[in-house]
Amino acid sequence: MALAIEPDREEEITVDSLAIKGLPLKYQKQRFDDWCWAACYLMVFNQATFIPKIEYQCIFGRKAFGKKCCTQHLDLCKGKKLPLKKIAPNWNFWLRKYNQLGDVKVTASQISFSHLISELASRPVQLLFGKVTSLEPLKGHGHAVMADRYYFEDRPDHEKTICYNDPARGLCHRTFNYLRGSSSWAATWTNIR
Repeated sequence: MALAIEPDREEEITVDSLAIKGLPLKYQKQRFDDWCWAACYLMVFNQATFIPKIEYQCIFGRKAFGKKCCTQHLDLCKGKKLPLKKIAPNWNFWLRKYNQLGDVKVTASQISFSHLISELASRPVQLLFGKVTSLEPLKGHGHAVMADRYYFEDRPDHEKTICYNDPARGLCHRTFNYLRGSSSWAATWTNIR
């Protein structure tokens, strides 16, 4: 069974005369400085129709760091970083827990625009801005965001633009050319279903 996003959120929306395509996620701010990964999980799971609404990023923190995290011991959570190699397994754990496919794919690089929009047609994509220092196992550091929509700007060159929710900054719009060339986009998680 694929990730079931609420049906009324699938329609094409228009903002300032631009047709934005994709499945918009509800923004979630990260609870702690290094918890972009938990906010990304929450954005996806709070949109899905197959599970009860998850209110707190701490549910993900306890799975990643132990049962005392986020109870009365908030200091046990602050500064905790989830290693890159554990992001896909954690996605898969939570997806499988709720009877989904749980087969998230990680690419230690950028992906093409056609691959990105084929994913965004039915599910969000997680992007990592940072640095990948090793491929096997995946190691590095960075900041995770959830791409959820795209559009073509109403200009002669029809610039391709990606919309993503940044757990630290809010909704962002960046051209695909910028993401490919000027940003620090270093890894991509796809097949989140």
